[in-house]
Amino acid sequence: MRTLNKNHPDDRRELVDLVPAGTFDMLQHLERQRTFSEQTFGPGMRTQGVIDHIRKELLEIEAAPTDLSEWIDVAILALDGAWRTGATPQQIIEALVAKQAKNETRQWPDWRTVPAGQAIEHVRAKPGGPLEDCHGPVAGQASAAEDAMLGEMFRAWHELRGLGWLEMFGYPDDGTVVEVITAGSTGVHDAKVMNGSWWVLSANDLWPAHPILWRPKRPAD
Repeated sequence: MRTLNKNHPDDRRELVDLVPAGTFDMLQHLERQRTFSEQTFGPGMRTQGVIDHIRKELLEIEAAPTDLSEWIDVAILALDGAWRTGATPQQIIEALVAKQAKNETRQWPDWRTVPAGQAIEHVRAKPGGPLEDCHGPVAGQASAAEDAMLGEMFRAWHELRGLGWLEMFGYPDDGTVVEVITAGSTGVHDAKVMNGSWWVLSANDLWPAHPILWRPKRPAD
């Protein structure tokens, strides 16, 4: 039997015939995907493995941005990571719908003002204004002074992310030295993971650390 080529127009039409209009069931599809993935790739979160696979697929998208199958590979991996958090297919669907609804209520910049190679992110609060992060409004338990400082902290974190710093997942845990930022320090430090814990390399010694952002170590100037 000939293998269908998703990028060939004739085969795309044949693939469409496999899913007649109005018959797709997202819940059933997620249950099918989970069964296949768990049997093929094993149980558990496998977070680092899924992230590593997504990174490789993103490189393939960069090489062939019009290849639909490469974008679908990333979508499948994202859904794979979603069920591995412990979420049920129904919870994944509800989270997908809720996130779309939330995005539709947000304020977005005029896309014409953003360079094509830059992410378009929703408008966040200006200094001194109400703050919204990716998890929703800041809880009202902080004082006004604390709210202001937390706002500055979040804005700095967000701007550092825009400069290429990464959140604390997907980092190497094999002793590879990377650069980190830690709360309470104004510097960029070399650090590595040893036996599951972070250690900063300083003055020919190791110091325990709790980084908040990381990036691959840059070559010396």
